[in-house]
Amino acid sequence: MILALIITGLFQATPPEPLPAVVSPSIFSSARAILTVRQIAQKPRPIGTSENAKVRDYLVTELKALGLEPHIQTALGIHQSDQEGRAGIVHNVLVRLPGRVPGKALLLMAHYDSTHTGPGAADDGASVAAILETLRALKKLPVLQNDLICLFTDGEEAGLLGAEAIIAEHPWAKQIGLVLNFEYRGNRGPFVMFETSPGNGELIKGFAKAVPHTLGNSLMYEVYKRLPNDTDMTVFKRAGIPGMNFAAIEGHTSYHTQLDRPELLQEGSIQHQGEILLALAQHFGNMSLDNDVCFQKFMPEILSRGELSFVFIDGKFSHAVQKTVARNNSG
Repeated sequence: MILALIITGLFQATPPEPLPAVVSPSIFSSARAILTVRQIAQKPRPIGTSENAKVRDYLVTELKALGLEPHIQTALGIHQSDQEGRAGIVHNVLVRLPGRVPGKALLLMAHYDSTHTGPGAADDGASVAAILETLRALKKLPVLQNDLICLFTDGEEAGLLGAEAIIAEHPWAKQIGLVLNFEYRGNRGPFVMFETSPGNGELIKGFAKAVPHTLGNSLMYEVYKRLPNDTDMTVFKRAGIPGMNFAAIEGHTSYHTQLDRPELLQEGSIQHQGEILLALAQHFGNMSLDNDVCFQKFMPEILSRGELSFVFIDGKFSHAVQKTVARNNSG
């Protein structure tokens, strides 16, 4: 009953109005981002296809146009689950925006591949476009304290293969202090924060402080983990890297179908996503990510620290329960 009421409250929320392309370059504009979606989501782009390679080349060109130096990690991604194992050659696109102070980096993540059943405008082309537009805005704003890494994974739809390759092989993986992953489970509606790593007290507080119109609740994760889907965030959580997972969840009938086209994507969803991205990049990009007291690595020997079960409706805590993680005294 409580979960039904919470979900009803979330579905009554609406995303903000889209902002036109003429707004300041330092402000996120969904009108600019949607142009990128139209370039990315013309056809399905599964791992290993020519369309996948075409989109990858487009991303590299756009990143270079921003004065950045992207690189491609080509590797064998291997994902082992209880049901099956999957493997494939992936081509992850990474770029790093240097910060002012040495330390752990903030990671923004989305996957650029799609399923073979649809062009993936929302899943996850819109997230790729939103990160590109966020980078454009950040280039016009003061330099962040921390390095910012943007990761566009390949092979997510084939079994989180790109994320697996990053964690297994890439040297930057050990330099990440916090990951923010962006997904779509539909093609419209506001963005919801539905998953965090354990020891999330400071993450939740930072989210509430940085983003004016926050939506999220920890009970959504109980629904999500029962679905036959997964995200790249799972791989980073398993590696002990703190993070948060975001998605737009309305219009789910478009998910992994031919209906996931640019013209059916709600532009306000991208606007909300972009405002969250830019706000969190500025907030967590300007605070130390090195301190495990703030971002608990969820290892057994960690001391008791704050963890929150949470519900946000339009930026306000409508429900919060403080929990603790017990000390493990086993040898």
